[in-house]
Amino acid sequence: MKSRWPLIGVKPTSNPYFKIEGKAHYMYVDIPNQLISYFLVNLYRLSEEYKTDLETLYRESKKLENEFNEFFKRKFGGWLSILIKREPFSKRPFGIQIRIDWSSFQSFLEKFAEREDITLEEKYEYLFMCRSEIAWLPSGPEKEFMEKCVRHFSKSLIKEISSTLISFTRELLEKKKKYRERLLLKRKFAPLTLAYLSEIISTIIVINDCVHRGIVSTCYREMRKILENISWVIIDDLLLLRGRKEVLEKIIPPLRIPNKEWYEWAKNKRLIITGLNEFTKYFQVIIEKIMKKYGIGRSEIESSLFNNMTYPLFLFLSGSREMPPPSLKDIVYETEAIKPFVKENIKMIIASLLKRSLSSSDEEFINELSDLLAVGKHISIRYPSNKFIMQLVEKISSIKIDELYKRYSYFVHSYDKAWQFYPFSSILEFKIFKHEMVQFIRLVTQLLDFYEKVVYSRSKRKSIS
Repeated sequence: MKSRWPLIGVKPTSNPYFKIEGKAHYMYVDIPNQLISYFLVNLYRLSEEYKTDLETLYRESKKLENEFNEFFKRKFGGWLSILIKREPFSKRPFGIQIRIDWSSFQSFLEKFAEREDITLEEKYEYLFMCRSEIAWLPSGPEKEFMEKCVRHFSKSLIKEISSTLISFTRELLEKKKKYRERLLLKRKFAPLTLAYLSEIISTIIVINDCVHRGIVSTCYREMRKILENISWVIIDDLLLLRGRKEVLEKIIPPLRIPNKEWYEWAKNKRLIITGLNEFTKYFQVIIEKIMKKYGIGRSEIESSLFNNMTYPLFLFLSGSREMPPPSLKDIVYETEAIKPFVKENIKMIIASLLKRSLSSSDEEFINELSDLLAVGKHISIRYPSNKFIMQLVEKISSIKIDELYKRYSYFVHSYDKAWQFYPFSSILEFKIFKHEMVQFIRLVTQLLDFYEKVVYSRSKRKSIS
């Protein structure tokens, strides 16, 4: 193992008192070379400070050795250690050895890649310590030592990752076929999720290509984009499919037309729905009135509202009296045109809560609530943030999206620890990605399964047919 494990390069040293021996010369892949370099820098400082007193230099260097070894064992285990010893027959009085337990090191890599008690960010901080010095190698890493060896050691891992991604694309193609037959052709509804499946498949192909090129960090940015977009299309389809066909004749669904101009206008006017809490505060008065009239708990009312919300009610709850410029006329709606559909939606929510036929008193109450939600003759729609859309999906599906999304956001911002530095510069990186990829595919599959359950449910009282 030790003679074949990939090398980034050779570590130069100019310390006149310490002889670097054997493995201490080499910067190995997936070993925290930055920590070792930091140790050598501190050792050089000690050499300068105690160069006239070699006994003190030896004692202080042994203290530094113990500090490093204790820290490393506490942080990563005991598979790597530094040893300083006297060299009585050498030009330099002391020697430095680095000892690696290769079997324990391999075990560390396997466990570290799949650990859930540390974040993806922390895993990449470790990778940064291993490979960041690539940037300052005088001639760059030797492909013969690093890239070709990493390819060799990762061959079966890359094959497994690629096989999983290809299998996932086949599943998506099957879903695409099913959505076309059951929704587009049979129910005469053009689901946005159907259109987006083609984009997911294309993106998965890009991710697979990046894996084969050794550019792994790019994959997380693409996976993050998928989580954003699939949330938008699922919400759009569900809000439409819960309502009646006539809704499409009255409104242009705003989630189908997000654009930069709408976002910039909403941002300047402070009309962005930043999160679910901000959205729900707009219908708290409705919840309060239902609680007071029927004595039903808040959580039960809120659950029914989210599980039965159609597009018109969503528009009312997202509405603003602020009018945009004429170029954004598609996000402006006549209140009276969609008010009947809002009333119908509220009626559906009340009926689901009461589990009985509605009385004339109930009907009057529903009229009161729909009047309360109507804000002016026309309403414009506040811009839904990605955070809000994903929180809304979480709310109605009970599927946690935010955790993975936050992990992958790390690769969007300017954090140097997330840099790739060089393709095929880590075997551990492929192990980490495999673990993340499995969780990502599981999450996307859960979202699509939820979508299908709602779309194909026969229990919906009204649907587009």
